[in-house]
Amino acid sequence: MADMKDVIERLIERTEEQRVPWKITSDEDAFAAAIGNMSVMVSSQMLRRSRQESRPEPMSLRIAILDERWREIASLEASRYSSRDYQRLYSLWQSAKMSATGAHPRLDEFLDALDAASRLS
Repeated sequence: MADMKDVIERLIERTEEQRVPWKITSDEDAFAAAIGNMSVMVSSQMLRRSRQESRPEPMSLRIAILDERWREIASLEASRYSSRDYQRLYSLWQSAKMSATGAHPRLDEFLDALDAASRLS
């Protein structure tokens, strides 16, 4: 019988293979994907380190599997300070974010431009 750790591992694998259709939600720190007749959402609760630092870092992360009516059927939450699952869930959240925002093709474009600029110098 599968558990949420199995789900996270498989989602990380499939996301890295670009086979999960992650989308940005109305919350800029949450990403969702429709898989069959269910959905998955991975989200973060952010914490700012200081007033001078504008870039927040996830304090806790959450994954939820939702049925066709968006009722939660399973979930897992991991705190940055007290959970062994945090690192794997953070990896999934980062991968989902890069997928949803189209970062991979943009990074490829950036590297191509960087290489072109290097050849001109």
